[in-house]
Amino acid sequence: MGFNYAISDAANLTVIDKATSNILLYTPYANQTSLEFSSEQVYANAKGARAVRFDYNKQGTMTAEFEVFDLKWLSILLGGSWATGADTEWVREVLTVDGSQEATLTDAPTAGSLVIFLLEADLLAHGTEQTVGTPATNPDEYSIVTQTLTMNATSCPEGTQIVAYYYKASAATTEKFEIKFDDYPTSVEIIGQTMMARKDTGVTEYVEFNCPNAKAQGNATITMEAGGVTSLSAVFDLFQDENNNMCVIKNL
Repeated sequence: MGFNYAISDAANLTVIDKATSNILLYTPYANQTSLEFSSEQVYANAKGARAVRFDYNKQGTMTAEFEVFDLKWLSILLGGSWATGADTEWVREVLTVDGSQEATLTDAPTAGSLVIFLLEADLLAHGTEQTVGTPATNPDEYSIVTQTLTMNATSCPEGTQIVAYYYKASAATTEKFEIKFDDYPTSVEIIGQTMMARKDTGVTEYVEFNCPNAKAQGNATITMEAGGVTSLSAVFDLFQDENNNMCVIKNL
């Protein structure tokens, strides 16, 4: 070694499933990556002063911070997996009743999911709920055929604005991740690569770290903020492998 180096970039990460050796994810977009190690100490004293120190229980963590991230990180951090297939999508739709006391939904609601309210002037507050019935004779009742609503002329004259809430069928390409009570993260191997520069020459060289036995701590906070950017933090506990290594760092 014998040289001084500077690092000014977050590492690109490759995450590998330890059970299957499948590459789960490649991440070249972390804003920050960090390795942290700690141990505990106990001291033997001589005449009341520390004389000998014993070290034990070494622990390590690897942390990555993202503002741009693949949604697969959720399954790595929380356990479980993504599935693809038809599902449902929640819809809120504002409609205006026409001269025939009709309004047409954009999509067909799934059975039993449709709820309709009159809208107040701010187009947010709910007025009277409209229920399925006989709109030809009964106020605040409606009927539906496929996607076409027929409203009561007294409670919903022409120009009345209503809001409909319902589930619609989603595409077969819908991706879904279920956070289950009994799903937990699995063990992975993490390989990180970045560049470092030598102080004396300015020449850049690769530095690589390998965490051969890591497991996400199982915590994830996703904050969605108006005017801000959502961030995701991934924290992994590091354990030793069959060679007693928690992390291997290479200057390439």
